[in-house]
Amino acid sequence: MENEYQSVEISGSQRVSATYSDPRATQCKDNKNLQQEEAFSLAKVLNQLVSEQRSLHKKAANALETQYLRDDSTEQAADKPTITAAFAETAKPLFKRFNDPVGNVREICIRITIKFIAEEEDLIHYLPYLIPAITRRVNSQYGYDEENQVFSRDQFLHDAFKRGRVYVAENQVARVKPDELSEEIRLLLLGLLDAVLENAFQRRASSILHAYIFDILLVLISGVHDDFHEVNIASC
Repeated sequence: MENEYQSVEISGSQRVSATYSDPRATQCKDNKNLQQEEAFSLAKVLNQLVSEQRSLHKKAANALETQYLRDDSTEQAADKPTITAAFAETAKPLFKRFNDPVGNVREICIRITIKFIAEEEDLIHYLPYLIPAITRRVNSQYGYDEENQVFSRDQFLHDAFKRGRVYVAENQVARVKPDELSEEIRLLLLGLLDAVLENAFQRRASSILHAYIFDILLVLISGVHDDFHEVNIASC
């Protein structure tokens, strides 16, 4: 009888411990989730990103990087807004920061845009803002003559040729350099363009690129003649 009583007590203690829930652990988990929600506010970060205070741009870019590039945990990812919804709000502020004077801010914004573009189901609303943001940084010296339907290596010389000039002094020829001086970021811009093309072709929506085909070609041609060999390879 004594042995039977002890076995009942042991099994009972096991049953209690299996169903017991520590309220302090639950409270700590709730507090952690609350802190995460308070730590990141998309509206607040976007206000910082478009602010005239340059010091806030880097802070906002780092917050976006942590939220969308570094955080891969399943628990926190479930609480995030969808990529599509987030891109709808962040697209224009991100494109604007492609011209930021701080290279790290430009790099982060381009990397985030690449991730968003890969998941976006409808690019047509973003291309009128995205393609000019890319071409503005590349600032290609190449041009396209719609009248004669030819690409020119140097727009200045081509215009002189159309005016009938046979010779132009070398000191009169303006060599246009890309606005983006960082070789790594120029490579990222090509990666962004590649993400756009990949998205359009995978979704069989290449027709949305027709209005931007010459801009895309000029970016690729400029990349082929870039001084950075990895940009040359990516352009090919």
